[in-house]
Amino acid sequence: MTTQTTSDDEHRLAQLGYKQELNRSWSGFSNFAISFSIISILAGCFTTFGQAWNNGGPVAISIGWPLIFAFILIIGFCMSELASAYTTSGGIYWWAAKLGGAKAGFYTGWLNLVGLLAVTASIGCGASFFLNALIGSYSGNYTISFQGGEYLRQRFFWFLVIEDVITIANIFSGHLLALLNNISVLWHVFGSAIGGYGGGSVIAILAIELSTSLVRVVMIISVVGQLFCATACLTSCWRMMFAFSRDGVVPGHKMLARVNKNRVPVNSVLRNRLGCGNRPLPRVKNG
Repeated sequence: MTTQTTSDDEHRLAQLGYKQELNRSWSGFSNFAISFSIISILAGCFTTFGQAWNNGGPVAISIGWPLIFAFILIIGFCMSELASAYTTSGGIYWWAAKLGGAKAGFYTGWLNLVGLLAVTASIGCGASFFLNALIGSYSGNYTISFQGGEYLRQRFFWFLVIEDVITIANIFSGHLLALLNNISVLWHVFGSAIGGYGGGSVIAILAIELSTSLVRVVMIISVVGQLFCATACLTSCWRMMFAFSRDGVVPGHKMLARVNKNRVPVNSVLRNRLGCGNRPLPRVKNG
């Protein structure tokens, strides 16, 4: 990114009442990549396929998906216009505050923040299911019952591991996140080329239709894609929390709005990790 572009960004943020504190070094493709990673075909379709099939049948998938897609696309066009006009990390809560007043921004912000925390946790939970099954396919001593207390303990352990891994990835510089999201686009495009319809869960379909080796390949592709998705979701979540804290709305906002020497609000990242995995929040000195 050129100095002139950076200066333009800083000037635009100053017009909106903010000082630029986060790095704005991502290319246009990298900004597209994080949205693509959050959408994640390998996470959304694989982890919810069984729910859609078992509760709605083929109609819920073959007709429901394109119908919902059409309405979501309209919302996306509206939000893209707002994003181009108000280029802040706050996103929809900031737009709501400008268009509908402070109260609208407040409620929108909290609903968005809670939703982002839930999404990050749910992606990690779905990934833990696939990772647990993948490990079981390689190890004869690793028993997966798919029910009961032992199964829940296994999944919760891998859930915590996944949340820790994506937290560490988000603590490092924005360049690493941009690289991961760029790789994620290619991974999803080529990885989503094995697909089909069938009954039950995706894992059951794969086990019936494919050889053991191919099942493992598809599972690996899916798990890695879900990890990319979880990382991107956490990025979106802490950026929103940072912006919300910068406006003094979140308890502990002074600590959460700090950035370190790499211009990353580490406390906001760790606070989101606490919200997803129930761990204590250490203090980080201001960089």
